[in-house]
Amino acid sequence: MTKRGGVAGVLMGGMGLCALSFARGAQEKAVLTTDMTSCCWQMGEPFTQFLDSFVRSASFQYSRVCFPLKTPLLLYVEEDEINLTYTQERWLLIGRDYIDATGRTDGYFIRYTEDQARRKTLIGDYPDSETVVQLVFEYLDDDKWYVTDAYNDCYYSGVRTLTDMEEARRRIAEENRRFISLYP
Repeated sequence: MTKRGGVAGVLMGGMGLCALSFARGAQEKAVLTTDMTSCCWQMGEPFTQFLDSFVRSASFQYSRVCFPLKTPLLLYVEEDEINLTYTQERWLLIGRDYIDATGRTDGYFIRYTEDQARRKTLIGDYPDSETVVQLVFEYLDDDKWYVTDAYNDCYYSGVRTLTDMEEARRRIAEENRRFISLYP
């Protein structure tokens, strides 16, 4: 078993404290094979298992997004550029109808632009269009996967006035209530 050190940090979020380690190295678990002559390294939580739980449970999803996210929401309201902190209130819950563990969605092209052992970046968009959604997943020192950054243009792309912003907020809250009632 090896352990690589790191600098630990704490982010404040809508769900309270989300303890993170910003080091890429984590304590990895050695799994010995039956012949005891070789050893392979295995992560504590497989990504596909994490993603399956992520899209099937609102409480799990909220617990695995490290709010506030690194990249703010960028809006152009009444010709002013506004950066909003990406908080839980502004997060649109992502269901299995939107993405499944294999990366397929209805109508979107999904691809991993970064697919490393400890970091994955998933992009979703329509053919010949700009990115609609981008999720950055990182495997942190507590042996779990988290969303550490995101870009989601689904509800904010049409925001041009304060009224539009309020309408987007209302629609996200409504969609999240629906998701929570189906997938608590």
